[in-house]
Amino acid sequence: MADNYALAGSTYPLKLDTHATCPVCWGSRVKAGTRAKCPHCSGTGIVLDWQLSKHFKLSEMLKSDYAIRKGIPNLPAVPQVHNLSKLCIELLDPIREEFGPIKVNSGFRSAALNKAIGGSASSAHMEGNAADIVPMTVGVTLRQVMLGVTNEFAWGIASGYDQIIYE
Repeated sequence: MADNYALAGSTYPLKLDTHATCPVCWGSRVKAGTRAKCPHCSGTGIVLDWQLSKHFKLSEMLKSDYAIRKGIPNLPAVPQVHNLSKLCIELLDPIREEFGPIKVNSGFRSAALNKAIGGSASSAHMEGNAADIVPMTVGVTLRQVMLGVTNEFAWGIASGYDQIIYE
């Protein structure tokens, strides 16, 4: 049975009902550069995962292939988790419902991860207010998604976000 929680200001109940790879040790079970047990997962390599919105889990918004390869922790604080939930509910869920499944290549980035990848010192990723996405439906392009977000589809939905970067 899942435990339900709600972040302040959110109407979506966060559910703790699945497991994910620990975003601090990335499953290695030890603190980076040491032999000490990871303090976040108590050395298990796994943590409970949060369902942030209808379609997205916290683990999807934290996963970083670069962080995993380099052993860089990517753990948000509660305000950043709140921002990620809001981003998922207000922007990513509607995108998914309009265009089909999307993959998050980069969601939240810790300051250490952002610096390591050469991200902007003021990157919205560090606050949980940005996501780099790729559509997974055959025939749907990122350009189509971006045009949909900037045109009639998302006016009002995406009004709290100030930029869209096409890369």
